[in-house]
Amino acid sequence: MKQLHLSIRVGLVFACLGAGPVFAGINPGPKVALHVTATTTKDATVCSTWNPNALNLSCSGYNSRGDVGQDLLVYLVIAQADTPSFAGGVAGITAGIEYDGRKNHGLDVLGWTVCADGLDNPNSGPGGEWPASGGGDVITWLNCQETRIGNDGIHAVVGAFRVYAYSQDLLRITPNRNLQVGPQCLLANCYAQEVKVDTTTALGSVGFGTPGRNPCIPGDLPIVPATWGSLKARY
Repeated sequence: MKQLHLSIRVGLVFACLGAGPVFAGINPGPKVALHVTATTTKDATVCSTWNPNALNLSCSGYNSRGDVGQDLLVYLVIAQADTPSFAGGVAGITAGIEYDGRKNHGLDVLGWTVCADGLDNPNSGPGGEWPASGGGDVITWLNCQETRIGNDGIHAVVGAFRVYAYSQDLLRITPNRNLQVGPQCLLANCYAQEVKVDTTTALGSVGFGTPGRNPCIPGDLPIVPATWGSLKARY
């Protein structure tokens, strides 16, 4: 893998945090997808042998529905990024997350394992710091991510949430609404350029006791929660 220069990595983070981002243009190709699976008792294997890339799993095969009453892992993956902007690979992401957010009600996120090898810069939202509902994160890699999964293009595993669903709930990726520049979901390529993600079609969700959404399956329509309280901003 190509190693990113330190100044580029730091520049990506400052740009994402509001120091004048530079966009390579809106590209609807890359997806920010979620995949739910059974958990593992070996923490060291979460990012090494348990993740979708290690299993050579294409994004269309990601599971977007989990059961209530089980300990589960939910992987956050940049998928199908083989577009001109990302011909050299993926180097960073900024995004937000939402779910019910009330303890012991709906979904609880019990932990977050970062699989990227660079910088992790969580920022607080109305519900607290990532991975609390309403929080956001800016994550970069030390090395350009260029793993290709079959004909699916470049995939980069960002990390994994440990979750438990007490009742029906929806875990969904959103723009990061805690940035100085306003709500944005961005991917960075290996040349310190940032690209807006199409937030209407390219962001995934996982439903617990209800359908989720796999953005890599054509026609899988977004699900918008109807009543979740004041935290549930619309984008």
